[in-house]
Order: sequence, then structure tokens, then C-alpha cells
Amino acid sequence: MPSLRELADDMERFTSSYGAELGRVGEVRARVARRLEQAQAAVTAAEAAWREMTAAGGSFPAADEAVVRARVAGRKLAEVGDRLGPDDVDEPAAVVERLAEEARDLAVELPRRAAAVGNRIPSLATRIDAVVTRSERTGEFMSGLRREFSYESWKDIADAEGRLRSHLDDARSALDRLRSLHAAGDQSGALAALGEVETAVDAASELVDAPRRRLERLRDVKRDPGALFDRVRFVLRDTRLLLRSGAPQPWGAVSTPSLASSSRWRGSSRPRTRTTGRC
Repeated sequence: MPSLRELADDMERFTSSYGAELGRVGEVRARVARRLEQAQAAVTAAEAAWREMTAAGGSFPAADEAVVRARVAGRKLAEVGDRLGPDDVDEPAAVVERLAEEARDLAVELPRRAAAVGNRIPSLATRIDAVVTRSERTGEFMSGLRREFSYESWKDIADAEGRLRSHLDDARSALDRLRSLHAAGDQSGALAALGEVETAVDAASELVDAPRRRLERLRDVKRDPGALFDRVRFVLRDTRLLLRSGAPQPWGAVSTPSLASSSRWRGSSRPRTRTTGRC
């Protein structure tokens, strides 16, 4: 049976031979462990935000599903963490952190948006009324387009009046649904209806002025057809100049003469004294 001194000598020889390599392995494992801890910390933060949301009475299926996805991903990462090296751990850890961040953002943002729904309802109703008022002259502008210009000039907005009515009907219906859901305390449903109202109102707002803008532009071209060609010609000319000379670089450093060149320049500026053979 070897003595303790022999065992100690063997251990010392082993440490002397492989100590550096064992140290590097330990550092690698420590880096992997830190990366795994960072991912799990992100999941923990997401779960804390979700618990705070539910404790305050918030109920949002989107946030619930997001935190479940983050938990599952974090659990799977922990199961395989011991088998991952430094080159393998970053990608799955980044996926877990992204899912956790999405869950945390939803848990924080959705209650905030739901709390603002009550203030958004009257403002959206005002926007709808404003679009309705602006739409009263849509037929007049479309008549001007049909009367003064060919179909090819306005065919993309030929059904502007019908599409506008459809968008406004969608906005009114979604607004009524939003009021009902908000009154019933259905926060998740109210947010979904809010998005529908905003989408419909945005589409109506963009379309309601299209006939007027098209008529004004076509009349400008009709009054001075050459102006449009001049603008295009100037743009093409400027483009050719840029392509020929290269795009300007405002971030480039100002070139300054080197010390040697500046010395030569200073020397060349001094008047030369011509020597002659006469005293």
C-alpha cells in the first residue's frame, strides 16, 4: 500500500504536468456556467414581471403564453447545459433571453396599454368624425378627376369612395366593440379591438385625402408640363454627378499637410538670395 508521501508526490507530479490544462478547463466551464446563469436570470425577471401583472389583476393570454415559452426554453437549456461548450452555449442562451425579454415586455406593456384604453376611446371617436367630415368632398374631387383626366391617371383610386365607406364602417363597428369590452373589463379583448379601430382609422385617414392630392398634382402638371420634366432632369443630372465624383463623406477628416511638406512649403516661401561674385 503506497504511503501518504508517495501519494502526495504523485499528486504533485500530476498537478505539475496538467495543472495549466486543468485551469483552462475550469475557466471554460466557468464561462459556460456564467452564460447559463445569465439566461436563467432573464427568465426569472420575466416570471417576476408576470407575477406582478397577475397580482395587480391583469389577465392577458399573450403574456401568459410568452412566459410559458420562456420557462420551457429555460428548462431545456438547463437540462443540456452540462453538455455545452463555450462555442455551443451562446446561441441557445440568446434564444432563451429573447423569449424572456418578450415575455417581460408583454407583462409590463399590456397592463399599461389597457389602462390607457379609456382615454383612447374618445380620441378615436373624434378621429372618425374628422375623417367623415373630410370625406364629404371626396365625391367632388373624384368627379373632377373623371371630368378632367383620363382613367389611367386615377384608376388606382377609382373606388376610393366605396373603400372609404368600408373603412369607416369597420372603424365604427370596432369602436362599438371596444366600448363594450372595456365596460365589461375584458382587457385583452379591448386591446385587440383597439388595434382594429386604429388600423381602420389609419386606412381611412390615408385614403380620404388621396383624390384631392391626386387632382391637385395632376392640375399642377397640366398647367406647367415642363416643370415636372425639369425636376426629373435636374435629379438625373445630380445623380450622374454623384456617381462620377463619388458620394460626399462629411465624416471624413480634413487633410492637412504633413510636417515635411509644410516645412518645404515654408522654405519655398522665403525669398531666395542670389549670390554673385562681386562684393
